[in-house]
Amino acid sequence: MIKYDKIVRDNIIDEIHNSGRNVAYEIASGPAAVHYLIKKISEEAAELEKAQTRDEIVGEFADLYEVLDTLQTHYQIFDYEIEACRKRKAFLHGVFDKNTILIAADPKDDTVIDTEFKLDIPWH
Repeated sequence: MIKYDKIVRDNIIDEIHNSGRNVAYEIASGPAAVHYLIKKISEEAAELEKAQTRDEIVGEFADLYEVLDTLQTHYQIFDYEIEACRKRKAFLHGVFDKNTILIAADPKDDTVIDTEFKLDIPWH
């Protein structure tokens, strides 16, 4: 058998088994599941980088979204929390519209900058 040691979508084990092949698997939980999900983000990001067609790119985005959604559920993070944080970071540091590549910079000093920014988001 080929060793994979990676998290897969829920139906993959049945698909392999139903094709007549042997399969070994385990169910991860807690910190182990988080570890494998974070590894999966790297795997899917690498596949996104290799994607050639629009359909392949959309497929890789779908895979990334699925993994991120699973992690979001694990950590019990609400969409509005992510959106508030995204807006805060955009306000403080900008977005990625300009595609700016940082080549080098002097190290930070210990100067404290007030980055207080609050959105009026209701807690549920």
